[in-house]
Amino acid sequence: MVYVRGGADNPRIDHFVRKVCFFLHPSYRPNNLVEVGESPFHLTR
Repeated sequence: MVYVRGGADNPRIDHFVRKVCFFLHPSYRPNNLVEVGESPFHLTR
């Protein structure tokens, strides 16, 4: 699992971040670029 979050004092970053792009290993092609456009910014493969 991969995730993007803020610090302990303010874990929500959706006020500042519109989307997160995860660049996965090329062996995941054609799905090696994953855009997550809403909070929580988590990716599980």
